[in-house]
Amino acid sequence: MSSHPTSSATYDAALRAYRAGDRVGARLQLEALLARDPSNGSVRMLLARLALESGDPAAARMHLKQVVVAQPSSADAWLQLATIDARAGDHAAAVATLRAARTAIPDHVGILTNLGVMLGETGAAAEGRAALEAALRIDARSAVTHFNLGRLLKDMGAADEALRHYDQAVALKPDFTQAHHNRGNLLLDLDRAGEAMAAFRIEAQLRLGLDAPVEREQRLFRKTNAAKLRHDIEQLRYLRTQDIIDARYDRAIADYEGALAALPPPQPGETMVDIPKEWLPRLAPTYNRLIHWDAGAAVPGPALNPALDYAAIEARYHDHAPGIAWFDGLLTQEALQSLRRFCLESTIWNEFRYSNGYLGGMLDRGFACPLLHQIASELAAAMPGIFGGHPLAKTWAFKYDSRLSGIPIHADFAAVNVNFWITPDGANLDPEGGGLGVWDKEAPPEWDFASYNRNEPAIRAFLRESGAKVVNVPHRQNRAVMFNSDLFHETGTLAFRDGYENRRINVTMLFGRRASA
Repeated sequence: MSSHPTSSATYDAALRAYRAGDRVGARLQLEALLARDPSNGSVRMLLARLALESGDPAAARMHLKQVVVAQPSSADAWLQLATIDARAGDHAAAVATLRAARTAIPDHVGILTNLGVMLGETGAAAEGRAALEAALRIDARSAVTHFNLGRLLKDMGAADEALRHYDQAVALKPDFTQAHHNRGNLLLDLDRAGEAMAAFRIEAQLRLGLDAPVEREQRLFRKTNAAKLRHDIEQLRYLRTQDIIDARYDRAIADYEGALAALPPPQPGETMVDIPKEWLPRLAPTYNRLIHWDAGAAVPGPALNPALDYAAIEARYHDHAPGIAWFDGLLTQEALQSLRRFCLESTIWNEFRYSNGYLGGMLDRGFACPLLHQIASELAAAMPGIFGGHPLAKTWAFKYDSRLSGIPIHADFAAVNVNFWITPDGANLDPEGGGLGVWDKEAPPEWDFASYNRNEPAIRAFLRESGAKVVNVPHRQNRAVMFNSDLFHETGTLAFRDGYENRRINVTMLFGRRASA
């Protein structure tokens, strides 16, 4: 049996039909070929692919097993079999398949790499590491192998070694988006936030730059909702009034308005819809892309207000057990205006899955900037009694529609939470609201992430039964709220003026991890 495509006209016709999207015609021709030549591996491989595409992994497995029995050196067939096992959640079966593949083809880099990954998934980390290192001895320039060894070493607690392999992965393959992402997260763990920001900026450019392929980000480029389109229309108009983008974008604004008018309502339980087909090609060049990306540069002087008494703030935090304090005037005016400009101008508001309609700016999708690193570093230096031993773990921002509600009650998986607001006070129609409510009881230590982040009925019941009291912190521009991240909190009732510049923007920084709090 040959692993190379047969030269027969029938196979060529089947392959053309498959590539043209005629799956039924391709299958009929392949099955006719197989009836005449059951040992034809090329036919079985394509039939396996068709079976997988139609949701029939059992049929795919049958064809692939026939291939590896007849031709044990068919690496593609072995790898497909292992993939079917892994997707079914049977990692032990995937390991067994890959062990058999390694016996048949001892020095195949792909088989060794996948075996290493699956061994790690089944808890055999040391053996998985050995398999990945064996793959690198065969091909030291395999970016995928370096990446997977980095993942395994990170899970094993060997952070410095993991970083070296992530470094190798991105050096060998500069457009390796996931490697830049993992490298950024690891650099945060290592308390090297400045380097992490740089890694995330590379990732964002690869994912959302004007030339980024649509196939890489199906959800971000093909999905939307009304709140997202309304925001983008407002932002593009704002950028036009500031002469940041030119008249060529007037057509894009009109297209966004047309797509918004044509948008169907989401299905029950869903928050996003497909961009209507007739509007998709019109939005594609600009939608969710980094049209304008302000640098968010660090300011030359301090970013934090030097006039604040940080020792007194730290003392208030500890006096209000289990840890909460708020204060005004967090940032210098230069830093505040620079961050506000970054958030108003940069087209980074691309997380829109939330049911309440607010939008998120995330580190790995454009929110990373040197100024955020400067703020986080200065916070840690100014109040070591709060932030000591807790490196920056995450930071993001949310931007709200004045007509929609905010983030529901939850706690965060961190040690210390810092929230601050950058929208002017005049935008807020309720001076006693629009901020944050923080309860004074910590989430039970045995609760998992899903319980304390999403299970609102259980959270409300716990707060009632524990006698928790809410601390209401009204919105003020440049006001910061710091608290133990185990404390439940939710956005206050929103009543902000209409208009793009009046949208409420809050920045969140998480420091440390829950286990170390």
